[in-house]
Amino acid sequence: ALVDMASRHGAALHAALEGLVTKAGGEYVHGPTKKVERIKDKAENDYEGDVARVVDVERATGLFDSLEALNTAASAFRGTIDGLTVRRCKDAFFAHKHDSGYRDMKLFVEVADTGFIGELQLNLRQIQNIKGHAHKVYDVERVLEKGTDEALRRAIDGLDLESEQV
Repeated sequence: ALVDMASRHGAALHAALEGLVTKAGGEYVHGPTKKVERIKDKAENDYEGDVARVVDVERATGLFDSLEALNTAASAFRGTIDGLTVRRCKDAFFAHKHDSGYRDMKLFVEVADTGFIGELQLNLRQIQNIKGHAHKVYDVERVLEKGTDEALRRAIDGLDLESEQV
């Protein structure tokens, strides 16, 4: 049902988000639709199996060259605008910093009158430039929590390391 909602409302979400991000001076980067296997995994591991709580099936990033521009964009999302309503904000710039040093702001945005929520990450271009490398470390940390050899092998394979480097 969640993937079906994404297919019905994802285009409207992205069109509205792109307009708001570019109007604020940012670059809009359309993210990939989350795959069914990852949705199930996330629901099981993070939400006690409640798939309805997975709200990043459709996602995108707004990239900005300064914290001031990013803050201007975040301020533009107050209230309902262009058929979107922010339902939740996770501020990992100041309020909930990651131990790794990674920073972003996630807005969970509902398309009006649909119940469908997608994710917009607001980020600085400098942080985004190193995110790919940091995300590989995150993948390894996530599977270490599971404690299975197979999951760890897949995560290490994703690092593109030779076995002698591990």
